[in-house]
Amino acid sequence: MNENPVSKVVIEYAGELAGKDAAPVTCAFLARLLKDVSARVNVVNALHIADERGIQITTRYAQSKRSSYDIRTVVSSALGEQIASGLMFKGGEGRITEIGNFSIEVVPSSFMLMTKNKDIPGVIGKIGTLLGETEVNISRFYLGREAKGGEDLAIIEIDSPLEENVLADLRNLEAFNVVHQVKL
Repeated sequence: MNENPVSKVVIEYAGELAGKDAAPVTCAFLARLLKDVSARVNVVNALHIADERGIQITTRYAQSKRSSYDIRTVVSSALGEQIASGLMFKGGEGRITEIGNFSIEVVPSSFMLMTKNKDIPGVIGKIGTLLGETEVNISRFYLGREAKGGEDLAIIEIDSPLEENVLADLRNLEAFNVVHQVKL
């Protein structure tokens, strides 16, 4: 969403989080979302900067005991909505459980590669071969798909960041629609 300004953010808290003050989590999410928009953004002023930029912020609390997520975010821009959901487990470990239309279970880590590609044979092998040739180790590989023959979403945990030329090589593979590097 870097190319299109964010216009609206909805953050919904469910489960145990719905009974707690989630304002610090909301501010932390906004600070990270807006980090490339303003060099001065931080958790203390994130709400103020969002307001300055005309971003509508909505926080909801769902009291339901059974939910597929503890936190669900919907970020809107002129291009549409980006949705992500996650669960928190005892001990504070979190998992991403939904990205867009994809159900997936991802343990967030420092360096990740996100790809969307056609659901055709050989794509996972191409990713592994390309990363192996550039001596980038895959530590975990998560895969979700919309439907057989549709589109796949892969989240690949890697031990080190990728060079731009490796990202370009991945983007040039025929089956790929989206290739993004994520650093948390």
